[in-house]
Amino acid sequence: IGRQVTAWFDVAVTTIGTGTNNRIYGLPFTNNSNVVASGSVPYWSSAATSFTYLSCYVNSGSAVVSFTGRDTASTSVTNLPSVLQNGTEVIGMVTYFV
Repeated sequence: IGRQVTAWFDVAVTTIGTGTNNRIYGLPFTNNSNVVASGSVPYWSSAATSFTYLSCYVNSGSAVVSFTGRDTASTSVTNLPSVLQNGTEVIGMVTYFV
């Protein structure tokens, strides 16, 4: 028993409805460290943006996975890009402390 949490996710969107397209809500605990916790997104398909790089993080004091990525038309990384849409699948993980 400790303070470290590793959350794995496999999100397959059928219909996004009124949901957000750049965050995943519902982590089991709040990130109580004083730093942003980084994660990994090794697989994505049918994303709302065509990416060359996609990653994720959890802000300090948050229980929400947010995305960051670089699209094919850009030379820099964008925070909170459009990721999720109807038909998107995203697999990843993030580790943080409670």
